[in-house]
Amino acid sequence: MGGRARDITAGSDWPELARRLAGRVSVVVGAPSSGKSSLVAYAWRRLVAAGHRVARITGDPGQPAFGVPTCVAAAWGRSRRARALWFVGSPSPGGHLLQTVVGVGRLAACARRAGADTIVVDASGLVAGQVGRVLISHTLFAAGADAAVWVKRGDEKEDLQGLLEALGVEVFVTRSPLPRPRDMEERRAYREKLWAAHFASSAARKLDARRVLDPAWAPLAEAERPDAFSGAVAGLIGADGFCLGLGIVQSASRNDVVIETAVRKTLEPASVRIARCDAAEVIA
Repeated sequence: MGGRARDITAGSDWPELARRLAGRVSVVVGAPSSGKSSLVAYAWRRLVAAGHRVARITGDPGQPAFGVPTCVAAAWGRSRRARALWFVGSPSPGGHLLQTVVGVGRLAACARRAGADTIVVDASGLVAGQVGRVLISHTLFAAGADAAVWVKRGDEKEDLQGLLEALGVEVFVTRSPLPRPRDMEERRAYREKLWAAHFASSAARKLDARRVLDPAWAPLAEAERPDAFSGAVAGLIGADGFCLGLGIVQSASRNDVVIETAVRKTLEPASVRIARCDAAEVIA
């Protein structure tokens, strides 16, 4: 996923395509294993080498090209690591369209403030049916895109070109010369690898239970038992709404919640948002 650019076999039209994406906000769409992440990584490498300040946004909380599952993320400059995270709360965007779309929009705005002159969004592979079309449309709107790239697969039933053209953006259609289908086990192993890297230096941390927001992202009701969330994934959220990092709820009481997290103690979260899933479900 979003592998090192030297491992990428580029399509014959990709050099020109990358040139035409320079200075723009573009969203790359396509079904899973179509080669979206390869194209985004190729364009990033080529445009950075040409002197552009490029931001990449990974809009898939289940198979992010960088960052960690349950989040969408942005990286800019020459960095291959996430510079900003937005907590979606699930590895699947299907039931979390609002969180995914808002995250992409906030990350794009963050990249602009950081000085990016080119933004390329690697969208989720959810493209089928009405849900997929809603997600694609609002991802483009949220990012402020003026271009879209459809990376086609040979067996695709969805015709995305008409949808993209109706959204008023310039549309490019391409194919990956070597799309590599990945089975469920390979996808699971990839999520597990990202997850382990994110928690590599984690430790238990006690936080005020009054900062906890339940899975509906509302303050805990008086009757709710905080310990009911033990084992759940949590996002530690800064005052600006961005995710400082993930945690796993270890224990909770009315006064305190203990979370296993790699977020430094010097970073104080404004809230702790509980997801509807635990770590085993994320990497399953």
